[in-house]
Amino acid sequence: MGRLVELVCGECRRIFDCELAEAIEAEGDFMCPTCLLEHEKKTGGVSIKIHPSIYSEFELMAELLRKDGGEQSAEDLIEYVLMSIADGSRRPGAWERGMLEQMGILSEQPEQQEYRSNYGKGGE
Repeated sequence: MGRLVELVCGECRRIFDCELAEAIEAEGDFMCPTCLLEHEKKTGGVSIKIHPSIYSEFELMAELLRKDGGEQSAEDLIEYVLMSIADGSRRPGAWERGMLEQMGILSEQPEQQEYRSNYGKGGE
């Protein structure tokens, strides 16, 4: 186990012990699991942990696209990539399907072999 440090939840102000690596990654935006779940319920979104070096690549991509006249942020690009993967999962004939095949994340189960109009379970 790594060195433990204390983090204060930005919402409820409770103190939590976390490994140093987690504390560095949180960079002052730390929310305890309870507050994070409540925040996600209110905003309708889900938080995903992304390694800082991977996120910095998306920042670079967005910066380069802005030089070409684009307006995307790193968050916009990440959302687009995730949406494309989800579209490839639910639409067998979509161009995004090839990404899933190349990445080895395509199941042989019927739910991924038949078109679904909506995301997630029950997306008929």
